[in-house]
Amino acid sequence: MPHNTIYTLSDALDSKAKQWLNDQEWSVQHYTKRQTFFAQADLSLPTCVVLQLNNSVHHYAALYRQLTDSNSPIQPVILESPKTLFPQKYNYLSTSLNFVALPVEVASLSQLVNHALEAAAEKQQSIRMLRVYCDVFTARELAIAHHLANGKIAHEIAQCLQLPSITIEKYLMRMAEKTACQTPAALIQLLAKYPPKWGLPPHQDR
Repeated sequence: MPHNTIYTLSDALDSKAKQWLNDQEWSVQHYTKRQTFFAQADLSLPTCVVLQLNNSVHHYAALYRQLTDSNSPIQPVILESPKTLFPQKYNYLSTSLNFVALPVEVASLSQLVNHALEAAAEKQQSIRMLRVYCDVFTARELAIAHHLANGKIAHEIAQCLQLPSITIEKYLMRMAEKTACQTPAALIQLLAKYPPKWGLPPHQDR
């Protein structure tokens, strides 16, 4: 579920956008300085930050990079004049950013904010699963996860790894517990949606 907190970062947020945000059921936290936002906001929340910095795409790109470097699921939504955001030679970037042209249309803002919240929830789960693969699963569990994500069933994995099927079943139960899945079937569904990448550094089997 998307979080109920939304951030804004602007020293002159569009009045219509601010009113719309405050009218929603979210808790809106307003920041005027980039440094304060990164120092005080909870960057682990699956939410969005509405930005109006009155600056070019390069300035926004630096903030995007800082969120990425912080491993944050927060998704930016930009409010800006297209001419300010995209100087002519950067027009090709207009389709790759979540931005609402000024003056703000509430319908467009609502659509992008809700899309950003959904994307943030997805990114948070992706970050969580990366941590599971790197910090929680053993090397054997990670190998099993690869096979499950590629559609193999328990007895096929047992043959590939030259292990008894009952051993694979025990691994599946332990992996389900580690990922808070109620059943091995739920685990398989989760791994199919967020498959592990080859080359990840798992914990070693104890």
